Amino acid sequence: MQRVLGFYKCMAQNMKFSGPKFLLQCAIVSLIFSYTGAAFVTSFTEYLIIVAIQTAGYAVGYAESSTQITTAVESTDLGKATGFAAALQWTSHILIPLYTSHLVEHWHYSYAFYTSSILMVITLVWVTLFAKSTNARLRSLLPNLVVT
Repeated sequence: MQRVLGFYKCMAQNMKFSGPKFLLQCAIVSLIFSYTGAAFVTSFTEYLIIVAIQTAGYAVGYAESSTQITTAVESTDLGKATGFAAALQWTSHILIPLYTSHLVEHWHYSYAFYTSSILMVITLVWVTLFAKSTNARLRSLLPNLVVT
């Protein structure tokens, strides 16, 4: 038992538990759990917990992806990048309810949760394997404020 715990302890020490990519992965994992868990909710308290996890995961995921989009460009193109990030958010706000309402209307509500979980698993694999996130927060896009 100690060998197993030691193995996981060494893995945990060698992994990077910081940075935008890790935060995005945590957000995606919380969304996977919330979507999957929503199909098994039996009480209002459990529903509130699932909604809280989903809201936190969505907020962190959106913040990290928007940060990566806006900090990956030059300051002259910041307006375009911000518009692109906002367009992605509004597109998801329009398309996802249409998709889920179609599933609920024609099949069963649990299919909406399961397909959302599957899409988030695919997203997690893509982020883990292919996403390159720079820690662009080291530089500031805002001008220095100097009091004279």
